[in-house]
Amino acid sequence: MAADFRSKSLSLIGLARKAGKVSVGSTASFAAVTNRSANAGLLAVDAGGNTSKKFRDKCAFYNIPLLEVFSKEELGRACGRNEATLVTVNDPGFAAKLIEYSGEN
Repeated sequence: MAADFRSKSLSLIGLARKAGKVSVGSTASFAAVTNRSANAGLLAVDAGGNTSKKFRDKCAFYNIPLLEVFSKEELGRACGRNEATLVTVNDPGFAAKLIEYSGEN
C-alpha cells in the first residue's frame, strides 16, 4: 500500500468528519451499520479480537465494504481524537472515493 493512498485516505476521512458524515467509536459505528446509514466501515488493524470479529460480521451481514488498513492512532488523528478503533463513513460519495483510493472497488 502506497503512502499516497494512506495520506489521501486519511485526509478524506478528516474531510468527511468535518462534514458530519462519519460515526466514530463502537456504539456509533455499530448503530450506523445496523440502521444502514453506513456506506463504508473502517476497522483499526490493531483492534481487539472480539471487536474485530463483531464488526466484520456486522458489516458482512449488512453488505457494508470494510477496510482494515489503519492503526487506532491513524484513524483517531483523522477523526480529531487520540485513538479510534471503529469508524463508519456515512456518505456514499466519500465512501466510494475511499474505496477507490484503496483499490478495492
